[in-house]
Order: sequence, then structure tokens, then C-alpha cells
Amino acid sequence: MKTNKWRRTAIFSFILMLILSGCSLIGSNQENRSIDPPPEQESTELEETMSWGEEGDVGSDMPVTLYVKDAQDYVVPVTIRIPHSEGVAKQVLAYMVDQGPGMEQLPHGFTPILPAGTEVLGMDIIEDKNLAIVDFSEHFTSYNPGDERHLLEAVTWALTSYDAIDQVQIWVEGEPLKEMPVNGTPLDDALTRAMGINLEKVDGVNLAQASAVTLYFQNKTDDQMAYLVPVTRLVDYSDNLAEASMKQWLNGPLPLSSLISLTAADTKLLGIQQAEGHIEVELDASVAAMTGGVVSEDLIQSIVLSLTETTGASHVQVMMGGKGAIQTDEGNVYASPVTRPTEVNSLEL
Repeated sequence: MKTNKWRRTAIFSFILMLILSGCSLIGSNQENRSIDPPPEQESTELEETMSWGEEGDVGSDMPVTLYVKDAQDYVVPVTIRIPHSEGVAKQVLAYMVDQGPGMEQLPHGFTPILPAGTEVLGMDIIEDKNLAIVDFSEHFTSYNPGDERHLLEAVTWALTSYDAIDQVQIWVEGEPLKEMPVNGTPLDDALTRAMGINLEKVDGVNLAQASAVTLYFQNKTDDQMAYLVPVTRLVDYSDNLAEASMKQWLNGPLPLSSLISLTAADTKLLGIQQAEGHIEVELDASVAAMTGGVVSEDLIQSIVLSLTETTGASHVQVMMGGKGAIQTDEGNVYASPVTRPTEVNSLEL
């Protein structure tokens, strides 16, 4: 399982302003932390009970998570299954190419983000730096101006899903790419998840004193297929990112967003504690009031993904109304800490 290695501390004003202006996507001051999974007897693997797809025959195929665009132009993780391959990271990028092999597996409304014709000419992983150097063909540079940041987010987040990769450097036709060719985004340093994804800012936030939290909300396709969307939100500075993350999660999507909150509007945060990679969060019972005391699997998953992505915690326990055991609409009961799922938005194929 890929454990989350990104502990989101406050991003310094210079980096924040560069990210928003499009001048840079590099958060070199971001602290990286390698998180060990919790002991098996203390934690339940979230993906064991929350995977939407079947495991399939061992040796025949493997799950991989692509980052693609949805109909509202959000960059979204989608887990599909592909034939087993030695170069799995390279294959993931191949399945993210428009008109490529991943097209037929994506639901209606989802689009691969790498330009049509793009090939991965090579990939080197520098182990002591956890750095992936990806060499694309020239087609990589033929994209719409509005897709420039989306393209970089998709490549970076897809590759850093793997333990061996913390940062990504992009080359084209055997030469390092110093800047993106359309809008000129500089690529002076390697890309990391510190760049955020689907970046947004709360009105009135002072960029000189801001923190970044990554939150997962729900969206739906035209035919009502539900899926989770990550957004990195710039908020007022906080030295307690776990609490800041949950408060923003409870606030829900920003106005005019197409995203959907997974909880009742009057749900309150009763308490949150973090120690040694473990987060315990308690909400009041109103979170489940609309569904007769049960909550959705997506709700649990969105809380765990939000907290682990933002803080780097390895496992999370959610309690509601003083109860440690939470029943979901799929009949599962969560009474112990859960770890971050490796498969997000898994497609049942």
C-alpha cells in the first residue's frame, strides 16, 4: 500500500504567490515525511472494505490510478485495471494519453489529459533522491493553454502515488524542459505534491500567512455516477492542519463550485487529536441524521483522504456522537482506525 508521505505545513508567502500566479509550481520548503503503516492489529486497511472494484485474478492484471479531467475540468484520480507490466509507472502515463489505451476504460465525461500522440520515451528513477525523470515525445508540448497546470498536476500526482517517487522532472525528446512551452510555467526544480491539485483560495486569505489543506469532495457525472475530487485550498494560517482540514471539509465546497458536500450542513466538529501519525476526529451525530444513523462509504473515505493528504498521518479514526463504531450504507462497521486507500474512484470493469 502506498502510504501518504506529504505533511502539509504552512506554505511560505513567496511560494504561495508563485503558485497562484503560475510562475512556479515548486514547493521546496514543503516537508516530506515517510509514514509507516499502522500495526495490523491496530488498524483496518481502508481499501479492503472500501474498494469499488474487484481484485481480479492474481497475475492477470493490476490496479493503477490515473489522473484525468472530468467534465468540470477538475483533475481526478480514477483507478482502473491494466495488464501486469514491469514498468508500471511508465504504463500509467501511457494510459493517461488522449486517444490512448485508457480511453475505452474511462466513464463518459472523463478525458485523458496528456496530448494525443504523446509517448513516454524513457523513465529513470534516481533512488537516493526518490526522483523520477520522465522523457516525453514532442507531442507532450501540444496542449491547450488552459490545460498547462492540469497537465503538470496529473503527471506529478500520478507518479508520486508510488513509494519510490517523491518528485518528478520532465524532459522532452532527451532534453530537460526548463519551462512549459505555452504559458511559460518555469520548471527549474523537480515537481512535488506540494504544488497542490485543483488549487483554490478562500476569499480574504492573506497569502503571506496562509496554509494549504487538500480536501476531498464528491462530484457526479451526468448519469449520476458519484466520485471523489481532491482540491488544495489556501486558507488562513494554522499550526493545527488536522483541525484546519476538518473545518474546511465541514465548510464544504466553495460557492459556485460543482462539488458536493458529503455531510449535513449543521454537522459540528466536537474534537480532533493527533499523535504519532494517528488522528482521532469526533463529529456530532447530525452528520448521519439524514440517512437514519448510517453514513456513506464515500464520507468515511473523504475524511480519511483529506486528513492523511494534508497532515501525513498514517491512520485515522472517525467517531460520531460519542460512538466509536460507525455503520455505513454498505453495511460496514468502522470501530477502529483506518489507513489511506490505495485505490480511489475504482471502476468496476
